[in-house]
Formats: sequence, C-alpha cells, structure tokens
Amino acid sequence: MRARMITVPSRLRWSRRLPLTARILAVNIIALGLMAGSLLYLDSYRKQLLTERFGQARAEVQITADALREVNPNERARLLLRIGNSQHLHLRVFAKDGEVLADNFVLGPPTFALADPRTQPWLQKAARVLDRITDFLLGTPPIEAYTERGNGQNWPEVVRAASEPATVMIQRMAPDRTPVITAASPIGDHGRVLMITRNATDVTQAVRDARQTLAIVIALALAISVFLSLFLARTIVRPLRTLVRAAVRVRLGRDRTV
Repeated sequence: MRARMITVPSRLRWSRRLPLTARILAVNIIALGLMAGSLLYLDSYRKQLLTERFGQARAEVQITADALREVNPNERARLLLRIGNSQHLHLRVFAKDGEVLADNFVLGPPTFALADPRTQPWLQKAARVLDRITDFLLGTPPIEAYTERGNGQNWPEVVRAASEPATVMIQRMAPDRTPVITAASPIGDHGRVLMITRNATDVTQAVRDARQTLAIVIALALAISVFLSLFLARTIVRPLRTLVRAAVRVRLGRDRTV
C-alpha cells in the first residue's frame, strides 16, 4: 500500500518553523505590548495638566494686575512680595520702555530656583532620558529653553501684552526639562506690564510618577505572562513530544505497544 503525503495548508506553512512555545509567548506578549502602548497616552495627561496650569497662570496675572492698578503705589512692593511668597511666583513689573520697575526676587528672597541638572541624582537623569524618548516617539515639537532676558523688550509676551493689549502666556523648558510658564498682562493705560513666572515642576513629577507606576504594572504582568506561557507550553509540548517519539518507534517497528 502506497503511503499518502499529508500536505500542510498554505496558510499554516509560515508558522511551521515557529516552535509551539514561541507561538504561545508571542500571543501573550503581543497583548502586553498593546498595554505598553498606553504609556504614550501619558502625553494627553501631561497636556491636560499644562492646560490647567495655563488657566491658573492667566487668572493669577490678571487678578494681580488688577490689584496693582487699584492699590496705593507705596503698597505695590508689599503686594508683590506677599503674592510671590504665597504662590511661589516670580513677579516683575515692566515700564513701557522695558525697564524693570519692580521685582519680588529683588525686593525679597527668591521663592524658587531652577534646578541644575548637573547636581541631580542619576534617577532624575534617567527620568529625563525617558522624557526625551517619549517626546521622540510622540513627535512632540521642541520647546524653547528658558533663559533670563532682563529688559522687558526682550520678552515676546511682554511686548505683545503691551501692544495688543491682552494677556499672553508662553511655555518654555527649564534646564531640568520641567515646564516654565510665563504670563504677561497690561497694568492700566501707562504701558506698564506685569509678568509672572512659574516653574511647574509638579506637572513633570506627576507624569513621571504615573509613567513609573504603569511601567511597574506592565513589567509584573510581563513576568507573570512569560512564566504562565512557559508553563502552558511545557504542559502541552512534553506530552506531544512523547507521543511523537512513540509514533516514530511504532512506525520503525521498534515498539509494538501503543
């Protein structure tokens, strides 16, 4: 009797070369890979936090500008110090020609300082590397670096606030990759402009904490999935291999007992 050749369907030929263990692992790891893609959605979380900080900055600069317009000129310095200390802000009042008329960092001790990346621990450096990788994957446009510019004519938001007049806000990036939000608003009709500056480190920290928590969950799920996949593959593969070896022995006439 002539033995018949068993043909494998064409749709299965590409997978014949993959061991069963690799197939089981692939199915589970692909699902986890889709879960890891949720890390990218942290960008929307960051945008939401920044939107809230922009709204807060707009309210702060407008309320402070109104207060400076109404308060006695002799009380303006005290008002700037009180608001700056309570809200951790850098407040400056510019004249029409850009001269600095008042600065709470000059009137009193600074309420915050931008962190120097060179003095930070390696964990912060690793976090900044992950920030760059995430921005690259998302195609986030580059953000201008924050630098002190002195005269008000060197600040685009101050120039626009004086010329339009309107409240203008701009986001820049501190050396440690935390957002710096500046908001400028006109004070009265004399060309004076108030500018506030906030280093929103809490936004970056909240995003990094969420990313770290999600990464830990995914890593644990990946470890458990790999372990269960290997266990399942071993449970299935070992009996099949035993059956194949027995079938080969029977076919070769070495074993008559099935």
